[in-house]
Amino acid sequence: MMMQLFKLKENNTTIKTELIAGLTTFFTMLYIIPVNASIMSASGMPFGALVTATALMSIFASIFNGLWANTPVARVLEWA
Repeated sequence: MMMQLFKLKENNTTIKTELIAGLTTFFTMLYIIPVNASIMSASGMPFGALVTATALMSIFASIFNGLWANTPVARVLEWA
């Protein structure tokens, strides 16, 4: 089912490769969230609110992009 849904064979990848890539992306985003909030808090906005906003937007964008567009949000943001 997963192989057909995400076209893993067509994209020459495996579930193991995708899980490793997903974990790598997760830990990268885990690092980026407080760093982004720290940078933006220099403008006077509250750090806690910035962490929450960045985390929520990352969650929603990842879910929406992964399920609707079937593309990795981290790669899209990397090229922006």
